[in-house]
Amino acid sequence: MNMKNHQVSSFFVLFLVFFMQIGVGIFTFQKSIAEIVGNDGWIAILFSAASIMVIIRLIYYILDERMTIADIHTRFFGKYLGKVIDVFFILYFCLFASTIVVIYVDMVIIWVFPDMYHGILIFIMLALALLFTRSGFRTIMGLSVLTIFMTVPLLLYSNYPQGLLQMHNLTPIWNHSIRDIVVASREMTFQFLGFEVLLVAFPFIRNAKQSLKWAQVGVILSTCVYLFTYILAYLVFTENHLINIIWPTLSVWRMEYLGISIWLLILLPNICMYLWAASYLGKRAVGWKQKHWLIGLVILVLTSALLERRYFSLDEVQHIINTLGFYTLYLYVPFLTVLTFIFKKRMKRHEKKKRT
Repeated sequence: MNMKNHQVSSFFVLFLVFFMQIGVGIFTFQKSIAEIVGNDGWIAILFSAASIMVIIRLIYYILDERMTIADIHTRFFGKYLGKVIDVFFILYFCLFASTIVVIYVDMVIIWVFPDMYHGILIFIMLALALLFTRSGFRTIMGLSVLTIFMTVPLLLYSNYPQGLLQMHNLTPIWNHSIRDIVVASREMTFQFLGFEVLLVAFPFIRNAKQSLKWAQVGVILSTCVYLFTYILAYLVFTENHLINIIWPTLSVWRMEYLGISIWLLILLPNICMYLWAASYLGKRAVGWKQKHWLIGLVILVLTSALLERRYFSLDEVQHIINTLGFYTLYLYVPFLTVLTFIFKKRMKRHEKKKRT
């Protein structure tokens, strides 16, 4: 396969990181953050964003050009154990895809179509995702760029209740402990997840190592969106009110029907990218054709979404994903970084011996 025909410019990493981090969590995250640190939630968002930028830097250190996480696993853990860990990441991406579907379907049923059967919406979303994912990585990236310019302005152009803004709600600044800030920063992990697809998409980025700056810019932009939505919600509602609202962004937005319907456009590339990453990783790890992996994984995500919707609450699903993502990013990625550092040191020593 000629990779150049399937690659995108390094600049598109900005969009990749940004649209993967702006998903369904933007409608609910204020509640969980406000319960922990109240008006200091914006500080926790900044702390979390800074740590994510460090993790992205580590990912770029781990990966070389045209390498995926499957190659890293084979290098450090061998052929068979490496494949076992690859399966974990395949299931990891599928779980995130199903969670996005479940949360969005819940939102549609509560706010727009309360009498609709959730299975129909789940099937429609995954059918659309399958259609676009089959077209490949470049198509998903093109869809993401288009939908970002269509949907993100909705957060800014809305009928916000300007007369109800209470500026004193944000004071006094830093009236919570460092421990509370750290706990709230961890709670923000779910919102910033998604950029891990870089572990699989690296070969599809032209001059991938040079795209680090664009990945960091993507984090900065998504951080600005989260800061805007958090501060706005906190200016409109009192803290005691905010922690009892399930969908704070929608409560402030005042564009529920139009906004929720159009937001599907930004969630669709999210789901597609997760499915693409899982199916391509399966292809690299096992060797089966990606289209066969894709069909099987869509069926798996459909089953998972139906089970999540039936047996778990929204808070339980988010807690599971948040915990899984947190340990994957903040424990496993640094662990791979240490192994990569040792490996590169040994390679340099080996090259020196060859020269001498």
